[in-house]
Amino acid sequence: MRDRLRDERGAAVTVWTIMVMAALTLIVGLAVDLSGQVNRIRLASDVAAQAARTAGQQLDADTYTATGGDVEVAAARAKTAAINYAKASGMNATARIESGTDLVVDVTTDYEPVFLSAFGIGTQHVTATARVRVVKALEGKEHR
Repeated sequence: MRDRLRDERGAAVTVWTIMVMAALTLIVGLAVDLSGQVNRIRLASDVAAQAARTAGQQLDADTYTATGGDVEVAAARAKTAAINYAKASGMNATARIESGTDLVVDVTTDYEPVFLSAFGIGTQHVTATARVRVVKALEGKEHR
């Protein structure tokens, strides 16, 4: 009788240990993959912001000189600069100009889960958007 009780307790402890270890592994996997995806979103946001900044530096010199100082973005150069910046960072981008001085850059990339891929969760698509407005400033104040 005593040997039988000891065997049943050992089996219960073994099953309990396996269940706890599986749960802890799943929790660690979730933490690793979610933090990895959040980091990828942050990186995409940073790349979008820098691509928009780079695009915003592509000014139309002809408009500036012809109008006596009006600032306008050179659309083709700005879009190309934003897309090339994102590509150099390993991401895809689209760029558009809303009015002559507002730029919008959308960046897309993917995140491959480390642990959750074992449970059938595949590639996660990540997007980020950055907007910039090009203005002329003199002594820290915006001039129109």
